[in-house]
Amino acid sequence: FVPVTFEAYTTNGGGADIDGVEMTMTLRPAPFMQLSSSLAYTDARLSSLLPDTGAPGGGYPEGTRLPGSSEWTLANQLSFEFDDLPMQPRFGIAHRFLSEAPVAFGADLQRGDYHLLDLNASAQIAQGLELGVFAKNLLDAYGIVNAPFSFAGTITRPRTIGGSLTWNFR
Repeated sequence: FVPVTFEAYTTNGGGADIDGVEMTMTLRPAPFMQLSSSLAYTDARLSSLLPDTGAPGGGYPEGTRLPGSSEWTLANQLSFEFDDLPMQPRFGIAHRFLSEAPVAFGADLQRGDYHLLDLNASAQIAQGLELGVFAKNLLDAYGIVNAPFSFAGTITRPRTIGGSLTWNFR
């Protein structure tokens, strides 16, 4: 990529306490409608000092949040499928949330703290041929997905609107 003038290394944290809970549910309030949701809470922290001569105080103390470990993740999806109607239309909306978390020990940069909203619709325009439209990240939310070196990483996809044509050979 480009010349880098720092020493990078990976070290084992020695120990961590990770407590949390996850929940997933799926509801089908009507034959044509489905709602699914998942929620997770994670509290992941060092259980002892992580020595680092470059860090203030000589390391990262017990209780420091583990890099990349968001406290909250949430995903919701609502879908409608009308198989009995002409053209068998389908509609969907999806929402995802990721709370903030440090990208590395001692980093000011945080990942997460964003909501993403996606929409999609499709209909069968001929036997085995489906036309669809979609909007990914409809609100054009900006968020850091990961940045392991605190200066370069991956961000959320910008708003993307498009279409698809699917041919089923069955």
